[in-house]
Amino acid sequence: IRELTSGGAEIVVEACGLPLTFRQAIASTRLFGQVVFLGNIHGTFELSEKEFSSILRREFTMYGTWNSKVTPRGRDEWSRVLGAMENDVRVLPLVSDIVPLTEGPQTLHAMHNKERWFNKVLLQVDETAPSEVRP
Repeated sequence: IRELTSGGAEIVVEACGLPLTFRQAIASTRLFGQVVFLGNIHGTFELSEKEFSSILRREFTMYGTWNSKVTPRGRDEWSRVLGAMENDVRVLPLVSDIVPLTEGPQTLHAMHNKERWFNKVLLQVDETAPSEVRP
């Protein structure tokens, strides 16, 4: 990401909750950028001195946001959703749009201005991925 964006992304959102993706989010952020930590962390999250020093040098802003009830384990919101998906609950009909990442700003603008109805919008990062799941 740093190479493709000439130094890093302006805004990075970590939503997986894995120690690896937390570190990747930090590594992907540009000078004076922003990182939003959304994922509920599982496992031990540690930074090396070099990783921590890179945060200081890039002077970016970190935000944390709470996204769901996570305890008790097995009865949290994420476990309920994943369990429903395992039992053949069809979620694709809930997706109103799958758009390339390059169309993200225009799509968010249209959503904000309520130009048309949106339900669940997915941003497709890899535009070479199969598109047969498009609604």
